[in-house]
Amino acid sequence: MIARRPASLSLPGSVTHYQVDVTDEQALAAAAGDFIARHGAPDLVIANAGVSAGTRGEDIRDVASLRRVLEVNVTGLAATLAAFAPAMRAA
Repeated sequence: MIARRPASLSLPGSVTHYQVDVTDEQALAAAAGDFIARHGAPDLVIANAGVSAGTRGEDIRDVASLRRVLEVNVTGLAATLAAFAPAMRAA
């Protein structure tokens, strides 16, 4: 499991936790590499990181809020899949 906060979920079975923000592509790639080295390529990656922020057109700060939402929800999704995809394809 990759999360930006310390592990707080109690999940059944063996869980490897990495405290990583999906917007940090280098840290994400390092976590994926470590996971693959330990456990092999995963069969499935669920990239469900996401944030939400209200945006109101009259507030110029909305651009920064939207940028953060897109960075996490879209770019973070792509970075997560890119970190695992080569090993998954090879497997």
